[in-house]
Amino acid sequence: MGEVDPLALNYFLYQFIYGGSLVFPEEIGTGKLESLLGSPININPAMLNEKIMCVNGALYGMNEIQEPSAFASVVGPLFQYRDARSFLYALGGSSLISSYTSNLVKYIMLVPTADQFDASGIRTVYSTQGLEEMGDDGWSEISSSAKQNIMYLHSASIPSGQESELPEDGMKVIPTQSSWNFWFVKDGEITCNAIFNQQLNPQFNGEVFFPFTKLKDGSNGSAYSFDCNQLFMAESGDLNYNLAICADRNYPYYCFTQLLRQTDIISNQVLMNIFLKGRFVAFIPTNEAIKQALLDNRIPGATNASFDANGELTGDFDKAKLANYLNSYFMTAKQNVIASYPYIGSDFKSGRYWSERTAETEGATVPQLIYTDNGTSLSIQLEGYKKCHVIPDYYYFPFAYEEGCFHLIDDVF
Repeated sequence: MGEVDPLALNYFLYQFIYGGSLVFPEEIGTGKLESLLGSPININPAMLNEKIMCVNGALYGMNEIQEPSAFASVVGPLFQYRDARSFLYALGGSSLISSYTSNLVKYIMLVPTADQFDASGIRTVYSTQGLEEMGDDGWSEISSSAKQNIMYLHSASIPSGQESELPEDGMKVIPTQSSWNFWFVKDGEITCNAIFNQQLNPQFNGEVFFPFTKLKDGSNGSAYSFDCNQLFMAESGDLNYNLAICADRNYPYYCFTQLLRQTDIISNQVLMNIFLKGRFVAFIPTNEAIKQALLDNRIPGATNASFDANGELTGDFDKAKLANYLNSYFMTAKQNVIASYPYIGSDFKSGRYWSERTAETEGATVPQLIYTDNGTSLSIQLEGYKKCHVIPDYYYFPFAYEEGCFHLIDDVF
């Protein structure tokens, strides 16, 4: 028993204790009773071989142990594997165990190790079943909300009718339980949007996707280990700010930002066209597409414009006309329902959406954006203009942030 973590042992015992009124043997097998852990008690009464009435309840002995429902669930590996104890302590401090042991919802769970916690700046204190991080006053226990967020970033609730497994081949986006944070799965490997977004930095040369291994087919989903050298974290970057300040020509949206700077859209390192308009979605032409369009004089408001070898943009610019044209590439929650981000199979459905573009003359019709998800690729079209396609280089996964996302497209409108 010395090999069993005390918290795991406590959870094991809690699952055989009912804290309500007196119950009789035939009630134990109905599945309607909940243990002190919040998990369902479903024990075959035929397994009871001893019945003792006590002053504070009833004691029923069993001739064999049935696997407790929490151990059979998607969090089962947290009790089984010693290197999952850090994640067990996060679960214990999150007040979420009854949710993850319920059979009313299906889950996929990633189970990080103590080494992954440690690499993320969180040390495991086994003597107190604690998780600590370094602060101004030294090491201290992380908050319950921080533990909840760790759980949410490593779990996904799966809609009814969908597979609660990670696909071994193909590509899939899985929203985590942490709002606007996602897993991206590609051919048997996985990443999160925070790591995926690091590819935008020209200095980044690390791994993006990581192999995963199934640990358990649980009663309410499946659990996996994953080979990332750290925890999956929430994306904390500011997409609006990142787009506004870009001055490195090696970024894939550099040329788009330089066009924005020729207008009054950028002010105080903020894109004012989407400021205070809620969540936004942008479709940004690649640097190559913009350079070619400038050479072909296909960008309204830009005349005789081009980028030199150093990335400097020169030319003649009509600020108002160019700004209105560039607004065509942005959708905001002020004018559209953005319940999800666009990706293949997303709840962001094919259809017509309003951009931030306005009518160029009084009474003129404002063209809408036509978004298409055909199941294998994505495209966007400004009504009356040519269709542009999301480039496949990033597997049609969005660069997703809390306040918005963007895709790179192969041409300009």
